[in-house]
Amino acid sequence: MARRSRPFALFLSLVPGWGQIYWGRERLGLTFFTGFALAVFVLVNALWIAVGDWPVFGAPLATGLAALLWVVSFVDMTLRSAPGRVAAEARERDRLFRLGAVAYLTNDLDGATAAFRGMLKLDPKDLDAYFRLACCCRGRGDLRSATAWLRRVKRCDVEDFWSWQVEAEMGAIAKLRVPARSGSGATQPSGTRPGPDAKGTRDAAGSSV
Repeated sequence: MARRSRPFALFLSLVPGWGQIYWGRERLGLTFFTGFALAVFVLVNALWIAVGDWPVFGAPLATGLAALLWVVSFVDMTLRSAPGRVAAEARERDRLFRLGAVAYLTNDLDGATAAFRGMLKLDPKDLDAYFRLACCCRGRGDLRSATAWLRRVKRCDVEDFWSWQVEAEMGAIAKLRVPARSGSGATQPSGTRPGPDAKGTRDAAGSSV
C-alpha cells in the first residue's frame, strides 16, 4: 500500500474532502468538497446577494450544512488514518495478495481476480493490484481489459516504478493480437502468461513467466 502521512492528511482535511483525496478516496473526497462548496455558495448568496425572506432561512441552513460536512469529513479522515486501522489494512492487503498469487499460480483466475479486487477496496490506487488484474485478464484472453488495467498503472505510476513491467506486458499483448487479427484462431501458448510473484516487488516474475 502507498505510504501516506497522517499529519499531512489531517492538515488537508481542514478543507473538507482534500484529506480523502490525498488518501486515495477521490469519490468520497469530491463528495465532501462539492457539498461543502455548495453550502458556502448558498451562504454567501444568502448573506450578500439574496433579498426578501430567503437570507433568514438560507443562511442558518447553509451554515449548519457546511459545519456538518466539515466535522464529518475531519472525523472520517481521523479514523481512516488511525495507525491501528492502517496496520490492519496492510495485513489484510498482504493476505489478499498471497491468496491471489496462489490462486493465479494454480490457474484459478476467478479466485485471483476476487482477491486482487479486494486489495482495491482497501486502497483504490494499489498499482500492484492493477497490474495483477491485468495479468488475470490476459490469462483469460481478455486483452482489452488487460490493456485498460495496464494503462491505469501507467497513469498512476508517478514514480515510474512499473514502467518496464507495463511496457513488457503491452508488448506481449500486442504479439497476441497479431494472430487474432489475421483470423488464424491461434490461442495464447501455455506458459506465456506472467504470474504475480509472491513478493509483490519489481521482480521479473511479476511480468513474465
